[in-house]
Amino acid sequence: AALNDDQQQPPSKNNRGNNNARNPKRKNASDDNDIIAAIKSNHLAVTQKLDSLLKEQSSIAADVSSLKNDNVELRTQLKANSNEIGNLHRGQSEIHMRLNDLEQKEISLHMEISGFNPELVKPPADLRQLVLKLFDSYQIEYASADIDKVLLRYIKRNESSLPIVTVIFSSMDEKMQIMKSKRIMDPDNAERIFFSHALTAFNRNLFAK
Repeated sequence: AALNDDQQQPPSKNNRGNNNARNPKRKNASDDNDIIAAIKSNHLAVTQKLDSLLKEQSSIAADVSSLKNDNVELRTQLKANSNEIGNLHRGQSEIHMRLNDLEQKEISLHMEISGFNPELVKPPADLRQLVLKLFDSYQIEYASADIDKVLLRYIKRNESSLPIVTVIFSSMDEKMQIMKSKRIMDPDNAERIFFSHALTAFNRNLFAK
C-alpha cells in the first residue's frame, strides 16, 4: 500500500531536536533553603571569627603601645644609668689617683738601687754594709743614722730575676743629696749602677710608657 505524505517524509531536524530535548530537573525548594542556611551559617562563623581577630588585634595593639611606652621609659632610665655609671667611673678614677698619690707619698723616702750582681745580694748578705760600701766607692758623704732600713726584692725582666735594693731614709734631704752626689761623682755610670726614686706600680708603668 502506498504511504501517505506524512509517512513518506522524514522527520525534520527541528522535530528530532524537539523530540529528544530533556527539560532540566529543578531542585526542590528545600535544597535551596539548605544552601541558604549553610551560607548564612558560614557567614556567621566568619563574622564571629573576624570579630574575635579584631578584638585580638586591638589587644595586641594595646600591648604594643604599652611596650612602646615601656621602651621609652627604659631608654630614659638607661640613659640615666649610663650617666650614673660614668660618674661612678670618674669617681673611681679619682679615688685610684688619690690612693696612688698617697702610696707615692708613703714611699717618698725610698731609693732604689739596681744593677747589683745577684750573687752579692744573696742571703745572708749584709745589705746595709753593701750599700754603705757602694756609697764609699763613689766617695759619697752620708749620715748612716739617716738610713733606716735596707730591703731586697726581685723583678722579672727578660725572663730573669733582677735584684732591687731599696734604701729607706729618715730624711728627704739625705736621700736627695746622695742621689745628686751619685750623678756628680759618677756621671758616665760606667758600672751601670742606678739610683732612682721608688715608684708605685701605676707610676712605674706610666714612666715606662
